[in-house]
Amino acid sequence: MKHDLTIDIPNRLVRSRIRGVLTPASGEAVYRECVTHPDWSPHFDHLLVYEKIDLSELSTEAVQDMVQRFKALDDQYRQGITSKAATVMDSQLQAGILSFHEHISAPELVTEEAIFETMDEALVWLGRVE
Repeated sequence: MKHDLTIDIPNRLVRSRIRGVLTPASGEAVYRECVTHPDWSPHFDHLLVYEKIDLSELSTEAVQDMVQRFKALDDQYRQGITSKAATVMDSQLQAGILSFHEHISAPELVTEEAIFETMDEALVWLGRVE
């Protein structure tokens, strides 16, 4: 999986562009790269843009595993501090699969998550207009 990470400190926003096969391990690696970046803060919101992503490896069990991996990183790095994570998908089917992830992760993770079809919708939800 390819991940491009940008941290916009003045706007308190982490931007991730993600391409390739998403698995629990690759999702954890992306999240770990974010939370261990020297410019990252748990107060920053996150904009994730999935482009040509392959979710074929995400069975129900794999999604549950990924949530637990994210929760472990949240527990270690976020200190209970909440933020928002907006995901932009290029496919309705993929958005449906990630909606399942969003639904089961809600009680586990400290981030408020939502999925969008366009970047503009995601930025409005995050309270940012470009």
